[in-house]
Amino acid sequence: MLPLSSATHSPATPSTASLTDTPDTPLAPYLTTSQRAALRSGSDEEIAYADEEALQMAIAASLSLESDSLHAEREAQQKLNGQLRHWFDTNGFDVKPNSGNSNNCLIISMLQHVTGDYHSDHVNQASHYKQKLAQQSGHEIKTSHALHSDTVLTSWLIDQINQDYFGQQKDRYVCFWMVTSDLDGKPAVRSIGEGQRAAAIFDGAGHYEAVVARDIRSARQLSHPDKLP
Repeated sequence: MLPLSSATHSPATPSTASLTDTPDTPLAPYLTTSQRAALRSGSDEEIAYADEEALQMAIAASLSLESDSLHAEREAQQKLNGQLRHWFDTNGFDVKPNSGNSNNCLIISMLQHVTGDYHSDHVNQASHYKQKLAQQSGHEIKTSHALHSDTVLTSWLIDQINQDYFGQQKDRYVCFWMVTSDLDGKPAVRSIGEGQRAAAIFDGAGHYEAVVARDIRSARQLSHPDKLP
């Protein structure tokens, strides 16, 4: 589906026949039925209409391919997330759900760990910290935006939470192990924050949830050297 109104040197480039070309041009296989008919008519108006129609068809086809690709990626990620959840369950960990209220699932997960209250979404406190983040970013981050684990602002937030909850008790400060799925559905761990105590968060590529070990033996599995950065 190529525009009739531009010249070309190769059928592989995104351009096509001039008005003097005929439907028998070597470019014919790349033209739509409407474009070939417009060429026969010789009408500038019909050619312009056919070009616009071809462009819209190309855009629609491109969007369809993109949608199919995104759908396949989502399905693959969901499968890996499911495998990692299964790994957590069979290796002595509980994943604590949260609502993700106002795109604050990462902040909620952190607050659940530092407070020890995994039944609450800590809505007011999560909103408070999101507002502080917005201010710290010069309002580049909006309070409605999701926070991701791999930003400088996330490290800044962890420092703030540790200071607010533990003050001068530095030995109680928490670092967070962000646990994602590798290609085999097993945990890959990345640590953020400077605390001496570690708390795990399931990074589901869009949603975060606190992870709690049922016993010390289970906790040691995530602290194995080959799982850390």
